[in-house]
Amino acid sequence: CARRSVAPRLPAWAAKAGGAVAIRVTITNVGSATWPAADAGPGQVNFGVQLLEGDGRLLVRDHHRVPLPGSVAPGGVTRLDFTCPMPSAPGRYQLKFGLVAEGVAWFEAGGSATLSHAIEVD
Repeated sequence: CARRSVAPRLPAWAAKAGGAVAIRVTITNVGSATWPAADAGPGQVNFGVQLLEGDGRLLVRDHHRVPLPGSVAPGGVTRLDFTCPMPSAPGRYQLKFGLVAEGVAWFEAGGSATLSHAIEVD
């Protein structure tokens, strides 16, 4: 899998149970392979969000997916603006961000870094 850099910016690290948070993510392809977009079929690359317990234990691997707006060549940059649904139960959680080649693997399985951030749901 190609390596990448992920830099999400969340306007708030708190949310209402069953609500959603607005997220803006800038993603840079620092690898040597082009990431195929949503119309590419198997292997298309999407931005994925996993939901973890506050202590980091995985709750939902496929919590939310966001398709890339187009293929991203090596050195290319893309930006995503989306809303991410929140759990219906109040509590402390983590959102874990990364890329996934659909039907193949999460990029982190190939050594790419992910980014997690705590969020309080009330």
